Amino acid sequence: MASWVLPFMIFLPFLGAAFLPFFPRGKGQWVGFFALFPPFFQLLILLFLREEMGAQSSYVFSFPWFPALGVAFSLRLDGLSLLFAALISGIGFVGYFLTRILG
Repeated sequence: MASWVLPFMIFLPFLGAAFLPFFPRGKGQWVGFFALFPPFFQLLILLFLREEMGAQSSYVFSFPWFPALGVAFSLRLDGLSLLFAALISGIGFVGYFLTRILG
């Protein structure tokens, strides 16, 4: 996969939340349905990353932030962080269905 996958996964919920105020009033069920997509896409991306990681021990993204100072923005996804990220996005995905059933 492309090297920008990990930062994209971080900003995906914020990108999805930016569109929520544009829904008309009284359409709460559609807002909840649209809010379902960012966690779902995160879960799909994590499943593809799991397959790609295979023999690797981790997936690393690094971007030089202040090269003169030697400071870099770095993200690392290993097996444990993949498990927790999938758990969190899966809970966000399942949460919509629970609110529809129980609420």
